[in-house]
Amino acid sequence: MNENIFKEPITRKTIFLFLGLMTVMLCFQSFYFYNMINKIQNQEIKNYESIIGTLVKIAPEKQYEIGQALFENKQKDTLNLGKSLLEQYGYMEDMYLLNNKISGNIYINFLHKIIIVSVVTMILFIALAIFSYKSIFKKLEEISYSLKKVVEGDCSISLKDNKEGIMCKIAHEFNIMVTRTKSTLENLDKEKEKTKALVNDISHQLKTPLSSLELFNTLLMEENLEENERMEFLEKSKYEINNLQWLVKALIKVSRLETGMIDIKPDYNDIKNTLLEAINSIYGKALEKNLNIKADNLFSYKINHDKRWTKEALVNILENALKYTKETGYINISMEKSEMYIKINIKDSGIGIDKQELNKIFNRFYRGKNEIVQSTEGSGIGLYLAKWIIEQEGGTIRTKSTLGIGTTFSIIIFT
Repeated sequence: MNENIFKEPITRKTIFLFLGLMTVMLCFQSFYFYNMINKIQNQEIKNYESIIGTLVKIAPEKQYEIGQALFENKQKDTLNLGKSLLEQYGYMEDMYLLNNKISGNIYINFLHKIIIVSVVTMILFIALAIFSYKSIFKKLEEISYSLKKVVEGDCSISLKDNKEGIMCKIAHEFNIMVTRTKSTLENLDKEKEKTKALVNDISHQLKTPLSSLELFNTLLMEENLEENERMEFLEKSKYEINNLQWLVKALIKVSRLETGMIDIKPDYNDIKNTLLEAINSIYGKALEKNLNIKADNLFSYKINHDKRWTKEALVNILENALKYTKETGYINISMEKSEMYIKINIKDSGIGIDKQELNKIFNRFYRGKNEIVQSTEGSGIGLYLAKWIIEQEGGTIRTKSTLGIGTTFSIIIFT
């Protein structure tokens, strides 16, 4: 703490000014005391001169004895004689200082000078303190003003922090706070836009099945409806209800992931086991559709990934291939390894994707314009979730497709 105090520019400046002021005052006092002592000495010499002159004038023949009496060792009898004589004129050893005209005048003059010097010193110290604290208060006012601007939403403001001292440290921390606040506000704006887009997407997705259910319900309420027609509308209603259930489950999953309620927690797991679990999840449906699933070049390799959610992403891509591949078609799954990543290729012999739609298939709720896609059950969330999960793990998904021939999804997970 003490070391930090002496690193403060204002502390160093104050100390230097204080030392400078003390040096000036000491020099002044030394000069003044020297002059005062010199004045006392001169006055003493004048007194001796007056005494010697008077005595010599009275008794010229005793000049030598007078000089010896003044400057040589004093005899006790002469001291007592001089003392009794001075007492007659009011000069005594214990007399009050101010009663002595000579020393009293010198003392009063000295006292006046000391008072003046003390007052001047006090004024200078007060001025020094005001100067020192003024710069501190100025910096605090600047910080206070900047904080007020940030509270008002202005995150473009910054403080100078290129010097030493606690104030510059505060300014540096303030700038970091402003940067983080700005980033947080930007993220909040992005989240607001995402939420707005999600609400719009949900309302759009729910509008069609709800309208269909409303229509079917109205028709079913008609009394003259044939039984076969009633059963047809009931089947259609069931289909729309299933779509709604699928959509709601998908929406819950998306919202939980995007809002951070579910964390992607990568760990070193065998990617081959994760892939095999994903294949087993759709294998039964593939057999029902008489599809040939072939897994080549699968190898064990521990890589940093969240086993549960990576499986979810792989299942979504495999189910997408399963939906849009005709009976007796195939889905080939293979793995590749490089120094920097593991690549999982999922290739199908499905309907393919138009080049203009390749950049859109990973958008939330997007479904292709192909009639087969429109007539097939789905929510347009599976591929979006797959891409989101893989990217959260630091990976990426690449797609190649040819209409009428098939599509290849390449999932790249970096090592």
